[in-house]
Parts: sequence; structure tokens; C-alpha cells
Amino acid sequence: MSDQGMFQRNINSDGSAAQGRVEAEAIDSTSSVVFVDTSSGAVQIFLPDQVASAGQRITVVNVDGGDVVRVTAKTGDSMDGVANASAQVAAAAYGSVTVVSTGASWAEL
Repeated sequence: MSDQGMFQRNINSDGSAAQGRVEAEAIDSTSSVVFVDTSSGAVQIFLPDQVASAGQRITVVNVDGGDVVRVTAKTGDSMDGVANASAQVAAAAYGSVTVVSTGASWAEL
């Protein structure tokens, strides 16, 4: 399997990969796999614009399972047709959720 075109982003709740503690982080339009460290607490991830991201697939992985990860549609967008909704990655090591933008909504797979 080729990694060509894959962008991986690491987000650590203890701030080790960011400036200060990360409690809410936006995913950009180049992300396809996001690894999240929840050992210091829950993390909320905001998805990019659903229209601009049509066809984009994003997988969010909870690497340590210390707490939950909330994957949230940005204000005005929707997930599975529900405005401002979110999906949750369980507090389990390597638990994950994958979403894809249809252009009209984010869909949890």
C-alpha cells in the first residue's frame, strides 16, 4: 500500500506536539489520518468545511485510550445530516472513527 498523498498529523493533549495544551484542534483540508494522544484528557477535533472538503476521508485514531476524542462538524456544517453534530472515538487504545465529506454533510463510516 502506498503512502503517497497521505498526510498524518499528531495531536497530543499534553501539548508535546503543539504550543500549549491542546483541548480543541481544527483539522485542515490536507489531513487524512490524525493520531490523538488523550493521556492528559479529552480532545475535541473540528472538521474542515464540508463543501470545500467534498470527497475527503479522515480517520481519527485515539492512540492511548486515556480519554475520548470528539470529532465535530464546524459551526454551520453537519454530520450524518445533523447540524453541528459530532462523532466520538471511545477511550480505548487505537479506537478510531472515519468520516467522509459528501459535500453536503460529513458522514461517519
